[in-house]
Parts: sequence; structure tokens; C-alpha cells
Amino acid sequence: QAFSGYPDVFPPIFISMVKAGEEGGNLAKSLLAVSDQLDRSYSLHRKVKGALMYPAIVIGVMCVVGLIMFVFIVPKLTSAFKEFNVDLPLTTKIVVGLSDFLQAHLFLGLGLLLAVVLAAWVAIKSVQGKRLIDTALLHLPVITPLIRQANAARTGQTLSSLLSAGVEVIHALEITADVLANHHYRDVLLLARGAIQKGEPMSVIFKAHEDIFPPFLSEMVAVGEETGKLSDMLRETGLFFEAEVDQATKNIATLIEPAL
Repeated sequence: QAFSGYPDVFPPIFISMVKAGEEGGNLAKSLLAVSDQLDRSYSLHRKVKGALMYPAIVIGVMCVVGLIMFVFIVPKLTSAFKEFNVDLPLTTKIVVGLSDFLQAHLFLGLGLLLAVVLAAWVAIKSVQGKRLIDTALLHLPVITPLIRQANAARTGQTLSSLLSAGVEVIHALEITADVLANHHYRDVLLLARGAIQKGEPMSVIFKAHEDIFPPFLSEMVAVGEETGKLSDMLRETGLFFEAEVDQATKNIATLIEPAL
């Protein structure tokens, strides 16, 4: 109850596992479990973020270099083109026109660029913008497999930790849904919660959404439900996909570099 008064400091998974530990008389075990879970979750987030940092930096540098070229380099080439007195291709005319505009209205151009960036930032932060980004992340080469594996790892780790601590499965699914950032994955977990409330196995829901969750997850959940060892199966699944994410983050820079 004391921790729940500070939701900005203590996440729902922490509060729920502490509550389960107090009710079951194994608070120390629950605290160790939530500590391990939060550490794994942070490590997973850091790996994915680190993998995407390289292309983000390269693209940022490309934009800066492009701006410098439009302002300082292209005008020198434009004077040479005018001396040739030839008809330039359309793409070259666009480059020259953009360069002339930036030379004549540099601050206006920078202001427009800043306005576009701010508008994009506001759009991304909106509910519709987030849903659009979530959908786009599931249709990108190289990035999509990483997103699928990361969400599968987080689902397995979080659900396993909650169930092993004694949290009811319906409440555990709600908390896990809150942990996931992508709304498509949250929706699947909420559907799984509804299936359990109706007396159906949640593996059926995961199997019906193998377009976003890897098939291995639904198979392991089904085995866990049949054998009564759901928490153990989820933990093994989480560890497996965590290793997959670790390997993918090492390879992603090598795969993206030629395209950049």
C-alpha cells in the first residue's frame, strides 16, 4: 500500500510482486525476483536502443552534411553549370533550386526544418502517432525481427516473474501488457486475459497472432499450460529470446551499414 502511493517511482510489476510476497510469506524471494526482472528488462531495452543508435547517428550526420553542402558546396557547382550553358536534369534543378533557396533564406529554411521536426515529434507523441509508429515497426526489414524477439523476451520474462511470485494470471497479463510499449502486443495480451476469463487457454490467442509473436512462444505456452509448468516454460522462452536479441543487436549494425 505504501509503494502504490508512488506510481511514478514504483512500476506496477514491483508493487504486485511485493504484494504477492507479503501475502505468501516469501517477500525476500519476491524482491529478488523483481530485482532480477527489472534488471533484465533494463538490459533488454538498452540493447535494442543501442542497436538503433548507430543508424540514428549516421542519419543525423547525413542531414548536417547535406545542409552544409547545399549552403556552401552546391553554389560553387551551380556557377560551373551556368558556364556550360546546358539543360540540366530535373533532379539537378531541384538540388540547385533548394540550394538557392537556402542561400537566400537560410534562417527561414532552418525555421521550416525545425517546425517540421517539432510537428513530427508532437505527432509521434499523440495516440494516433504512436499507433502508426507501432504498426510501421512491424513492417520494416531487419528491424521487425528484432522488435518481435524483444517483445517476446519481455513477455516471457515478465509473465514468468509475476506467476512465480504468486500473482494471479489475469492480473499478471494486465501488468505485462502495461510493460510492453507496442500497442499490438498489448492488445494480444489483453485478448489472452479475456480468453482465460472465459476458461480458454491463452496459448490459442498467441497462436492466432503468430504474425507478431514468434510461433515458439505459443508452443511453449501450450506446453506450460498442459504440464502445469507455465512459469518455467515462460522463463525459458524469455531467456531464449533474450539471447536472440543479444545476437541480433550485434548483427544489426553490420546489416544496416551498407544501406546507410
